Amino acid sequence: MTFTEFQTFITPLAMHFGAVKDEPTWRLYHAALLAPPAPSVVLLQRVLPRVASSRRWFPTVEEFRADAEAERQAILKAHPHARCAKCRHSSGFVAVTVEGVERVKRCACFDVYLTRLERLGIGHEPLALPAAEAAAAE
Repeated sequence: MTFTEFQTFITPLAMHFGAVKDEPTWRLYHAALLAPPAPSVVLLQRVLPRVASSRRWFPTVEEFRADAEAERQAILKAHPHARCAKCRHSSGFVAVTVEGVERVKRCACFDVYLTRLERLGIGHEPLALPAAEAAAAE
């Protein structure tokens, strides 16, 4: 996402919260929000209503990424990986023989699943870790 695309995306949210920031601050926010692993544009657009309704103030980058991760987790829960017949009983792995040694590797059905996640715009890497207070309370 270019900075111009980011401005188009973030302006309605900034107006909702009355956030006034100068261009260098927005450029830093843009760089931090899209630092690897960067949320996709699709995911960011899906999370906007959650951000706007769950916050009183304009969110920090960490809060925005946490909301994006919560949305990503909800999508993952709605689209679980269904193992094929080859890997159903082996936690998603299949046996292969390499130079006479039997090893295991991820089943091809998992690659298909990862491609499906990419098409949904959510990727397979976490965007944010749970907050320390929330993790400690559980």
